[in-house]
Amino acid sequence: MGQNTGMNLSFVNLKQLGKKVTALIITFGVLLSCLIFTNIASANEEKLPFIFPGRGDSPSNAILFSRPPGDSPGAYPMNHVYPVCSGANDFDCIMNVEFINKDGKSISGKFLEYILAAPLGHEGGSYKGTNWEGTGPPYWYPTKEEVIVKGNAKKKIPDGSRSSIWSFPGLSHSGGNTYLVSAQTNSAVTNWESPTAANSIADWRDSNTLLTITPVRVDNDISEIATTYETFEKSADGKVSNVSTVNLLTRDGVVSSDKKICFLGFESDKPNCYSKAEDSEYPRFRITLRLKLTEDFLTVRHWFMARASGIKVTSKKESESSIVTFEGTTIKVSTATALLPRTIEGYKVFLAATNRGYADSGVNNAPLDLNDLSGFPSWQSVGTSSMGEIDPNSIAFWSALEPFSTIRVEERSPTWSFETANISGKDVGWLWPCVHRPHISGVVASNASIMRPSPPRWNAENQTLDFRIASPHLNQNGSVAEGFYNLSVSQEVANCLWGGDVSKSKAEVSIISDAGEKKIFVSATSSSDGYLNFQVSGFTYSVNTISLKLLKAVATPPTKNPIAPKEIVCKKGKTIKKFKAVKCPAGYVKK
Repeated sequence: MGQNTGMNLSFVNLKQLGKKVTALIITFGVLLSCLIFTNIASANEEKLPFIFPGRGDSPSNAILFSRPPGDSPGAYPMNHVYPVCSGANDFDCIMNVEFINKDGKSISGKFLEYILAAPLGHEGGSYKGTNWEGTGPPYWYPTKEEVIVKGNAKKKIPDGSRSSIWSFPGLSHSGGNTYLVSAQTNSAVTNWESPTAANSIADWRDSNTLLTITPVRVDNDISEIATTYETFEKSADGKVSNVSTVNLLTRDGVVSSDKKICFLGFESDKPNCYSKAEDSEYPRFRITLRLKLTEDFLTVRHWFMARASGIKVTSKKESESSIVTFEGTTIKVSTATALLPRTIEGYKVFLAATNRGYADSGVNNAPLDLNDLSGFPSWQSVGTSSMGEIDPNSIAFWSALEPFSTIRVEERSPTWSFETANISGKDVGWLWPCVHRPHISGVVASNASIMRPSPPRWNAENQTLDFRIASPHLNQNGSVAEGFYNLSVSQEVANCLWGGDVSKSKAEVSIISDAGEKKIFVSATSSSDGYLNFQVSGFTYSVNTISLKLLKAVATPPTKNPIAPKEIVCKKGKTIKKFKAVKCPAGYVKK
């Protein structure tokens, strides 16, 4: 997965006799201060939780900020968070966000405001003319300004903003009617040694793009979050006393918990807070972007992964820009945890899973020796381990761990997201010959806990697009989980792969488990805006390979126009008769 300047903050308050202790962990793509506490397993924990967490539900993960390249060597990464377009001459911005109701009517959302905060800077980058190095707290300041990173068209850097708040007529949730909208593309500049030099240009070709829509409550209530940390010390007579108390919001400009984040407000007693809400239904959304300077991200990483159903995308090239849309219905995705025994056998399973991950992702790491147990004591004491849903090793790990583990399932809140897929060397051979212009080649979507974070792979021998997913067999309540899979592929790419016009083809979709069980579905093809859309559902989960093959419609020869009967004279021996027919009856000859 690419960089993410979303925030993830946590607070630790410890009292420890005999020592002065302060603890603060704050990370948001940039490390402000970090005191890492190793999560040690207690003696009675017999199983190691190996978590496949997916994208977090916290608004801290969904709030994104633009970031410029830094002034120092190596500070070449940058993020562009798309602002809202204010007119037809604005580019690299959000043209519209729409809610599509149950009747299929598109309702334009109302842009309310941007997140009322911005960072001063980090990693050598600059915000508002200040550098991270040497600046003191607070590190976040309240602002209503649209642009927090000033663009430079000659360097292909657009004006950058941050996540925004929207509402939609007729749509509400548990926290009101406000939604957090984030659209980001991150990349790097070309001069890594001197990122801000005149010859350092933004290169958007190998970029990661992420779009999310999240229901949020917006308020000024900070009561749910710890806003202070205390320092204690023990005196010579053994008495423990508080020696200092620091208000984190005042000092740093931001505090958060798992479900809420608050920024320093324009008034000291009114912080700006955002917390995750719950959708009562599963709304359908569409985001439209107008691209110009960032358009090149569609030249290399032009496949997307979606957490949505009924996906549709469009790409339209205009004289000065490209217009792209992303549409889908919110879905739920489960988080899975494999509980692996903390035994030598469990450790060997972990080593075997690691080797399988190496092989599956194509890295050149030397395989681990399953008989080398030198790392077992350290592994046995680990509190938890985890692997993201789009980690290239995740499906291989799941496949290796599942037969030897107890699986724990937890349902996540409904989610809506589109993110660029990673392109590996195995994908280039078939992808690039079929792509002749910057556009979205395709999107895959599923409610599986884990999806392979790359485009489907073309199997030239079988003439199929193959994709891997994995998920627990059961839901959290013990019922059998029902899976779905969506594929939207541009007709240009489909015609290139299968040859000829495939717009009226049907799709044969095979769901093949690791155990070899195979189910075949036939999916009708729907076509819209130059894309073919397929959807299959009703299958059960474990580790599945989904294989899609187009069945071209067989052309039936046109029926010849029948010859109309007419009156003819026919003879049989000495008998002569008239018939109204095309030819004489048997035994008669035409006279």
